[in-house]
Amino acid sequence: MLMPFFQSSGAGFGLGRLRGGGDTGATGAQGDKGETGATGAQGDKGDTGATGAQGPKGDKGDTGATGATGATGPTGPQGPAGPAGPQGPAGPTGPQGPTGAAGSSARIQFEDFHAFAGTTYEYITGMSLPEGTYAITSRAELKGHCTSSAGNCNDTLYVGCYLRDASNGASLGGSEQRANVEGLDNQFLSVTIPSLVVAPAGGKTVELWCFNDGSASGTLGSHGADILAIKVGGTF
Repeated sequence: MLMPFFQSSGAGFGLGRLRGGGDTGATGAQGDKGETGATGAQGDKGDTGATGAQGPKGDKGDTGATGATGATGPTGPQGPAGPAGPQGPAGPTGPQGPTGAAGSSARIQFEDFHAFAGTTYEYITGMSLPEGTYAITSRAELKGHCTSSAGNCNDTLYVGCYLRDASNGASLGGSEQRANVEGLDNQFLSVTIPSLVVAPAGGKTVELWCFNDGSASGTLGSHGADILAIKVGGTF
């Protein structure tokens, strides 16, 4: 705001020129500074200035408190089987198990020839059995020989055999056969005897005895006689 300016002294002030039309006088000395005027009204808000440069990184803050444990996640798929580990050391020997059932074994006793001295039973062959149970088959082929033209044959060839206990002569099974041999020089008959024998702790001996009657002479046939013994685990 422009303030009125008054000058109280000084020769040649402009009033003289205004009045009389004389020359303008020299400028007087500056007066004292006036009092500060009242603050004017606030002007409009200026535009926002440009963003300043980023300041330096601050110090690291303190570690926060541990959060609550989260819920357990679902079970994942089973992984592939790992390689087999090395073989471990052999374990100690276990206790002996109970005795199992006895296995089977077999033996055969064969006699290829025997000439009968008469018409009664005669010893053919025998077998010693250790302790155990045995299924035995005894067999003999018997031959009757005569000359029919000489008339020295009976009409019937009669043969038989039995298996017996050698200790007491008890029969363990037997069989007999008959055949008409009228007009024949040779006749063959076979005898088969099945037996079941139990030998005690000391064992048992069995014998095959046979007879051959009805011919001038009797022998075993070409297939002889035999005893077949099979040791079994027991009976049923």
